[in-house]
Amino acid sequence: MRTVCEPIFNKPLKDISFAQVLLRLFETARRFDMRVQPQLILLQKTLLNIEGLGRQLYPDLDLWKTAQPVLRQWMRERASPRNLLRGLRSPLPDAVETVRLLPRIIKSVVREAADGEFKLPVESVGIEQLRVEIAESIVRRDRIILAGILWLSGLIWLALGVAHPWLGWAQLLAAALILVFRNGRAPA
Repeated sequence: MRTVCEPIFNKPLKDISFAQVLLRLFETARRFDMRVQPQLILLQKTLLNIEGLGRQLYPDLDLWKTAQPVLRQWMRERASPRNLLRGLRSPLPDAVETVRLLPRIIKSVVREAADGEFKLPVESVGIEQLRVEIAESIVRRDRIILAGILWLSGLIWLALGVAHPWLGWAQLLAAALILVFRNGRAPA
């Protein structure tokens, strides 16, 4: 924010180039690999329109002096102790109940751990899918190794020129069928 806004602090509207401000904003977004939201692009378009209109109507306008009362009021409302306490008040009953139950929960967990019954269930949606994918990749790997062994042994059998060359051809055909057909079905 400082890189983008500092060059325009305490300057009248006629000395501010919102095109430069937007350029700095885009450069910063690109540097940190940020995705630019459509709302930001609409805001930038509005700023450019305001800049043009403002330069025609009141070029000596100091945006910061004009916006200062509104920003102060907004910060007072947003960061006032009353609003902070109001924000803490709503979750307070749940927090008090949790603190009240905490000793009982800790005692129960310690007892289960001492008895060897304490287990942390770890569940993830992706774990079962990962297990299936690993099993499938192992089967695929084994099929490729088997096909390779059959292919090489068939080639060696045919290269040696021993009796029964059909056996070498059968090995080559079996290797090709293993690679072409997976799990009893043709490839998708």
